[in-house]
Amino acid sequence: SADPDVARFLYEEAKAMLGTTTRAVIRDQQHISINGPWQPGVPFLVTAADLDSGELLVLKILARASQSQQQAAIAELQAVRQLQLDTLQLPGCVLVPTHPMQITIHQEDAATFQLGEGSYNALRMPWFACNLASLPQLSQQLIAAGGRRLQEALHTMHQAQLLHCDVKGSNVLLDSSGSWYLGDFGSCVSFEQKITSCTPVGVRHCLSQYKHAVGSIA
Repeated sequence: SADPDVARFLYEEAKAMLGTTTRAVIRDQQHISINGPWQPGVPFLVTAADLDSGELLVLKILARASQSQQQAAIAELQAVRQLQLDTLQLPGCVLVPTHPMQITIHQEDAATFQLGEGSYNALRMPWFACNLASLPQLSQQLIAAGGRRLQEALHTMHQAQLLHCDVKGSNVLLDSSGSWYLGDFGSCVSFEQKITSCTPVGVRHCLSQYKHAVGSIA
């Protein structure tokens, strides 16, 4: 590119890609074709496609470089099992369908992802168009409909004796029809566990928007 800004953008995009060897191994082992990062600046989320079905996917690599990452990976895998997220199907569910899998990171990607070479747990999810945080201000009707779906999602989790603890716009995903799904279960704790962190600002904002929309429509 003759434009330095475009050239830098292309360089950063290529730098964030999984290397050819890693992509080839995942392709052979899982029949999944890896594309690029799902969101800018979030290398652990990559877009992909199932080579057998053609389904668009997002893979979340569960890093374990720090204690907090290890704890989040354990919490997320436990939530997948407890909520049986691998049995859910779009569009009927309100939680993000999630299938655990393992992928192999080759040495060429170790520096980019700050990971060591080896096998890592990963989560396979459907591809979503965007998250709630990236949208402009929505109408009250859409907020009320989305809020009811979040209310149902949290009720489902509470019935399974789980607390989400990280409800915020970036963790609410939207499909191409605009339906809301609650995802990212790395901060989940069971009812008997001690809560060490949460996002109270995000929760208050979501609830206040929902209550305002419902009250206005009523």
